[in-house]
Amino acid sequence: MTRLGWKSGALLLLAAGCASRTVPLASNETAPAARGELQLKPRDSGNMELRIEVSHLAPAERVQRGAAQYVVWVDPVAGSGPPQNVGALALGDDLEASLKTLTPLEKFDLFITPEPSGRTEGPTGPRVLQAAVR
Repeated sequence: MTRLGWKSGALLLLAAGCASRTVPLASNETAPAARGELQLKPRDSGNMELRIEVSHLAPAERVQRGAAQYVVWVDPVAGSGPPQNVGALALGDDLEASLKTLTPLEKFDLFITPEPSGRTEGPTGPRVLQAAVR
């Protein structure tokens, strides 16, 4: 392979490794109509940009008594710490919401729970949507 061909191939591999990807969020019997996806985009800072989009999500109080909001959690893999609250979803009248946030983690579980407050420090409600990022 020529020197130019080698460099072009290396750049292509580097670009492919940094590409954005989309992961579907799985629902369960708690909110069976809920749909969602997680878009992942590596940032130059080393962080991962997360964009969570959900639809057909029932109001939080209908899923969990006393809940007022849905909270998005990032749970480090291999028990390296407790789940981290990365933000609350503002559910619209159309039962859709989105959230854009960052995490330094490369491998994690992401899940959404109904909670009494968007500032809760640990999940208390059932998981309604979830995905494993590896």
